[in-house]
Amino acid sequence: MGCGTNTVPGFDEVNKVIKDPALEMKMNQLMLESERRKSQFKAGVISSSEYALSTKDIKYRRDNPDLIEDTNEYFHGTSTPIKEVGYSRGEKNIYGSGLYTTMNDGVAYKYTKKGKGAQPIVYKIIETNPGPSLNLETTPASFGKEILGEEYDNEWFEGKSLREALDEYRDESQGSGIPAWEVKEDIDTIFDKAYRQGYKSVTHYGGRLTGGVKHRVKIFIHPADDIKLKQVSNPK
Repeated sequence: MGCGTNTVPGFDEVNKVIKDPALEMKMNQLMLESERRKSQFKAGVISSSEYALSTKDIKYRRDNPDLIEDTNEYFHGTSTPIKEVGYSRGEKNIYGSGLYTTMNDGVAYKYTKKGKGAQPIVYKIIETNPGPSLNLETTPASFGKEILGEEYDNEWFEGKSLREALDEYRDESQGSGIPAWEVKEDIDTIFDKAYRQGYKSVTHYGGRLTGGVKHRVKIFIHPADDIKLKQVSNPK
């Protein structure tokens, strides 16, 4: 893998010429992931829906390079010190009641200024009971069919990621008389299904809805059982 100018194979529609060695390495990493997913699809390891979503996800991360690599270092910012790890039930927590964290410590620091508290603090997440994370961007919407199937027919689920389905359900609920607390409970139920399957968290990309900095978000489903918090003394 060279460090000079390079056009990433498999991304001809963008035809990016890369001159930054660090970015080149990330793009080559993404290219290998793309080839791996293609091989998995051809071998029948993943479905056509999963392959389509993974291809869409790879293209999105290609256009937002900070999302390419998961460093497994996550942070939580708050305006009030946390005495006991638990659920976050704020109205702005649009994907259920878990503990919201970000891979971008700068974004975590911004969240210390959004609450009503006067003791801003950023914590680093220490996983005490590690496990996989369910990627809402690449998981088919059908994962939530047991709950969302009460509102939508089979055709509605086709081609959607679970994240897209939850976004649409939440948006449409506002005009159909479904209260916000019920939507959140439904999302919690879907994530509890993931937890029973061994997933400790769910992952998606923040900044989509707000137009802000794109960053990886990890929501721990039952944080009291799986993580502890370590204060970061000098957040960026």
